[in-house]
Amino acid sequence: MVYSGFPYLSTLLVCCLTGFAAILLTPGTQVRRIRWISAGFSGATLLLTVILYIAYDPHRGGLQFVERLPWVPQLGITYYNAVDGFNLPMLLLTAIVFFTGVLTMWELEYRVKEFFALYFALVLGVFGLFMSMDLFFIFVWYDVSLFPMYLLIVIWGGTRKEYGAMKLTLYLLAGSALILPAIICIASM
Repeated sequence: MVYSGFPYLSTLLVCCLTGFAAILLTPGTQVRRIRWISAGFSGATLLLTVILYIAYDPHRGGLQFVERLPWVPQLGITYYNAVDGFNLPMLLLTAIVFFTGVLTMWELEYRVKEFFALYFALVLGVFGLFMSMDLFFIFVWYDVSLFPMYLLIVIWGGTRKEYGAMKLTLYLLAGSALILPAIICIASM
């Protein structure tokens, strides 16, 4: 079996975060290097996600590859990642879209560094959202993905991009604002 206690899910997040940092530290004039960094790290996340998908035991079911670390015990907040039969395919699909998105935007010439940095930040939030089992972290990862998504739409979007980005972001933030009191209510029970 592949598992053996290795923190695959956290490694997936660290891979996205490292790619994000590597892109930020690369000068914007080195477009070719930024593209290769993006392809390398997105390919690594795809490979890691495929390994997770193959190693998941559907006959056993339930949560697997569990990572749990107390974060703020007084409030019951725990860094708690795991996959099951529902969120594992979502992680795999995200990794496929991530890698193919990098390859699709390979010929991008306008603000390449910014695009790929924002793309990595967006995917980091999506990966975190899909693997998190703690309500607090689900909320945090959801909100992490909103800002890069807005900028990606506004800068590189199509027709009526400002309108579309603002409307989508406001709807998502409104949903987030409605969820926060529910989380606080559940946590206080």
